[in-house]
Amino acid sequence: MPRTLLLSLMTLVFMAGMALSRPFRLGVDYTSVGVLIMLIAGIIACALCHDKKILTNGLKVAGAFALYWWVLAAHSYVMGGQETFALTAFLANSLSAVAGALFFSSLVAATIFLRFTLLAVCALTVSALVTFGLHYFAGTPFLSLVWANLPVSDSFYARSGDVLFPFSIAYNYQYYGTIQIPRMSFGLREVGITQAFLGWVALATLYIYRFKAPKPLLLTLGVAILFTQSIAFIVTVLIICAVYVAMARIHPLLKMFLFAAAVFGGFYAVLVWLNDATFGFASRTNTESLSDRTWAIANGLQSFSQNPLGIGFYNAEATNASITLIAQLQEIGITGAVGFVAVFLFAHTARRKVGGSMVPYLPILAAAITTQPLLDAPGFMPLIFAIVAPPSTDFALVAKSASKRKRKSTFVHA
Repeated sequence: MPRTLLLSLMTLVFMAGMALSRPFRLGVDYTSVGVLIMLIAGIIACALCHDKKILTNGLKVAGAFALYWWVLAAHSYVMGGQETFALTAFLANSLSAVAGALFFSSLVAATIFLRFTLLAVCALTVSALVTFGLHYFAGTPFLSLVWANLPVSDSFYARSGDVLFPFSIAYNYQYYGTIQIPRMSFGLREVGITQAFLGWVALATLYIYRFKAPKPLLLTLGVAILFTQSIAFIVTVLIICAVYVAMARIHPLLKMFLFAAAVFGGFYAVLVWLNDATFGFASRTNTESLSDRTWAIANGLQSFSQNPLGIGFYNAEATNASITLIAQLQEIGITGAVGFVAVFLFAHTARRKVGGSMVPYLPILAAAITTQPLLDAPGFMPLIFAIVAPPSTDFALVAKSASKRKRKSTFVHA
């Protein structure tokens, strides 16, 4: 079997492992299986071909994340934790980081992964367009289009996960007055997480296309972000615009103006969305998503101020204590917070040495800090390693670059 075909197959296997891990919906039950699948696929892809420098760099970054998770697990048990959640989180996130470092040490595998990811997102977006078209133009009720459900054991998430014809995956159904619209999750656990992931896809696309991505592709990604109908979409789009402006080759004064306009425009859009009673947040009948986070953040900060060392990862008894990283300060304490910043700064510095970038990961970091429980997210850990040199969607260019590296004895074929 040709090497590239094997790498394509391993990419599909690796993506399946990610889809079975938190924060994807099926990760509620199958994270351990998903991490094992990612690790196996990563080992095979690395054995088929890898760049020694990128591999060494990636394993160093993975080791830093493993150390961070070991500190969190040890701190949890020192503070009296009796559950195994901290230990399993340490194992899952550490092994998924190693899997990502192994898999993305192959430049060809990294290119195939990005291409397949774009194809998957575009296919799910087109499916959502078909679903909406059948409802609004053919008059078919949304519930009549449901043909399956992605089952999970958690009672809260069991209420969501409908699969609508042809293969649109809905988180739930949002009412705007009398209008009912399904919120597309694309297989992730919550739509806010979906937005963070789509933000990564959008920035990765801009990066690998050297900020000259085809407009239809960018439009498709924009539609996908809107289909989640999450208030976080404004923040996601703001981050994408800010990064785009920061990287654009324009006059510094114009860059400063556009950056300021993006920031102030984003804040104004948030205020409008929160108060709009027609299609904004104020029109929703269920506002628990905002009130839960507001309460959890306030409670977490109060607990953190009283005990800066934290009570230990997964040791809080309050509901939604881990819903955001800010709320989770009561658990991880000052050590966990400083470690979080340090490990990502190290990863950013290290990946730049091999031509990689952590910039596309910014939407996920922003969501983790402010809106979503993404500290423990082994399904997203490999994305830290996904952007490697040379960033390109041109498969032939990557293969040619790999051939040059082989002649320099840095590119290894098993």
